[in-house]
Amino acid sequence: MKSLRWVLAIAVTTYMTGVGNILLAQETNNSPFSVTLAPLQYADVKGNIGKFEALNWMPNGAVAGVSDISFVKDINKDISLEVEGSAFTNDNGTGQLILQDGDKAFLKIDYNAFRKYYDGTGGVYPDTIPVDTVTNSTTHATHTYPAAEIPVSEQGARPNSPDLQMDISYFKLEAGLGPISDPFLDVAYEHNSKNGDKSLLQWAPAFNNAYASAASPAYREIGPSWMGSSDTVDTVTLKEKKDFAGITFKGDQTAEVDYNSNSTYMQRLSPDAVTSSVSTTTDNAMYLENEAPDAKLFGSGVRAEKWMFNDNTYAALGYHYNHTHDTDLMQTQVQEPELVSGVLTLVPSTMSGWNYAQASEDDHVWVGNFDTNLTKDLNFSTDARYEHMGSEGDGVYYSSSTSSANVNTGMENHQDQEGEHVALRYSGISHTSLYAESDFEQGRNWVNENVVSTTSTANYLLSRIDRSQDESWTVGGRIVPNRFFTFSTQVKQHDNYDDYNTGSFTGPGVSSSSPIVLDSIRVKGVDETSTLTWKPYRWLQNSLKYQFSDTVYNPQEAAASYSSSSSIAVPASGAYPVSENHMLTSQFTYDISVQPIDPLLLTISYSHVENYVRTLQADQSGTNYIPTFNSGDNSWLFSGSYAPVENFTWTNTVCYTLSNNYVDASTGVPYGADFRMLNITTGFDYTFHKWLKIGPKYEHASYRDNSLAGDGNYSANIFMLDAKFKW
Repeated sequence: MKSLRWVLAIAVTTYMTGVGNILLAQETNNSPFSVTLAPLQYADVKGNIGKFEALNWMPNGAVAGVSDISFVKDINKDISLEVEGSAFTNDNGTGQLILQDGDKAFLKIDYNAFRKYYDGTGGVYPDTIPVDTVTNSTTHATHTYPAAEIPVSEQGARPNSPDLQMDISYFKLEAGLGPISDPFLDVAYEHNSKNGDKSLLQWAPAFNNAYASAASPAYREIGPSWMGSSDTVDTVTLKEKKDFAGITFKGDQTAEVDYNSNSTYMQRLSPDAVTSSVSTTTDNAMYLENEAPDAKLFGSGVRAEKWMFNDNTYAALGYHYNHTHDTDLMQTQVQEPELVSGVLTLVPSTMSGWNYAQASEDDHVWVGNFDTNLTKDLNFSTDARYEHMGSEGDGVYYSSSTSSANVNTGMENHQDQEGEHVALRYSGISHTSLYAESDFEQGRNWVNENVVSTTSTANYLLSRIDRSQDESWTVGGRIVPNRFFTFSTQVKQHDNYDDYNTGSFTGPGVSSSSPIVLDSIRVKGVDETSTLTWKPYRWLQNSLKYQFSDTVYNPQEAAASYSSSSSIAVPASGAYPVSENHMLTSQFTYDISVQPIDPLLLTISYSHVENYVRTLQADQSGTNYIPTFNSGDNSWLFSGSYAPVENFTWTNTVCYTLSNNYVDASTGVPYGADFRMLNITTGFDYTFHKWLKIGPKYEHASYRDNSLAGDGNYSANIFMLDAKFKW
């Protein structure tokens, strides 16, 4: 994609120097060319560099480039050229080129690339933890876990992982006939890619021989894991439009190819540097999983639209078909640390064989839309949707271990979904607009799985039907009673229910201890958002926003009897009581903007978020106990802008976030974010001349973790300089 930057640069240089007059046509105007250089962006980070890069989206060290470049040229009275973009040494950049011949034809290029950073630090399990005051939990004080016995520091586990960063890019080349906003023929090619390494949520075990015996050490899952990824998606799209007999017909065809190559790394952390003669002794082995999923998609659709009754009524009907075929090849490997010529090296030791799977899916979707103005103040709209999806696939697994065997799997799935949407919008009350919406969806999903192993005792057959019913209701409005106040609010209630009917669960692979299956789940909730704005004076504005979300999850499990020869209806042994899991979130945000004098603008913002999560295990005791999780975050933002003269502006910002949510559970690793984050920025823009503007800036960023909860501490000084030229 770097070649695109050269194309854009050549285009700009060509027309800027006037060579374009020879290549195309005589120019009719002298449109300006501007470029903003970023010759300096330097971050000096002390502490956890990965945490700084992940939170601030910038690397430690120096970065330079062009933050903005733009060029506009009217080649003649019909043809125009627009070019803009940016480019940095860390592969961040954007680009856009638009060449159009009035409303007759156009050529458009879009490009965007950025680098995303990840924190490679693992978790923390401290040596001592304060006594927990929860009645039915056990303090960790007697469960010491000396970090010195782990080959990492107590303040975060770090294996031999690379710098975690992912390069993400997007490129699109589009050409069409007709206006660029609504062409009647459009052809486009898109390329999306991801390359790099990112952290994973599942952590690796860190062992401690001092906690238990050397042959059977205890461990905590605090070691970080990561995945190397190389993904590309290429898409070609053809769209066409034709008006006939007052009806607009639209068609689209899509072909897409997706190639992926992923490698997951999970390295165990142990005080035993190399493989021991004792087979049960752990070492710093690397568990590697290589996977190569690929997919191919073809889609085709058609749609008819019509405006009627003096453009007061709109109706549309569409159909779309998708066919997808995907494959997946996966292999796992264990690499043991060994001394090779005196150098500690990871050497492949075991290979678990490979797993190959393939599947195909056909999707048919019918959609209808209707929208009409019943009166000048009342609008009614409704949509209907029906989708049928059918898929089937198979796979084979082969293990090189003599204790395992080949496994063949088969899957078949058929799904039908119907959806309806109804909405009313009313503006007949002075200074007021109201709306109400309802959404309904019904589904039936049948899944059949069959597993056949050369070890027949592992065989089983599962057949399940999921019948779902989803409903939601939304009401809201906006009121502007006078020039001082504005009030808006929205309330949404949703109820989603899934009933799982396991028709058969048979075979020797089904345990005689009566397996547990999910019988049903209901998710109910209420979401509310309200905003009040008060502007008593031209120079003063206040805004108060409240957001609330309350969701309850009610799963129900059932026990199934088993049979090696016949189908058994589920639940055969009765359903268990419905359990309840509750999640509640509320957030207050207050903003105030003050402009006491024309050159000075001040903004202050405060936000407070409360989270509450309670699961069924909060009512249990012993090792199954997980306490209710309560958390609260507070954020303050201050910004000021002062422009005493026309060509000088001084800006300052201060952002501070406080999260004090350390929670100590009776078992496992304590959880809960507990940190303080501060960012202070100051800088100015000074225009020396109409063609030159400079903007130096300084930022201080710091992050302080609770040592019992994490190791993200860093302190950074950041220096930036922009210089904009325009002529």
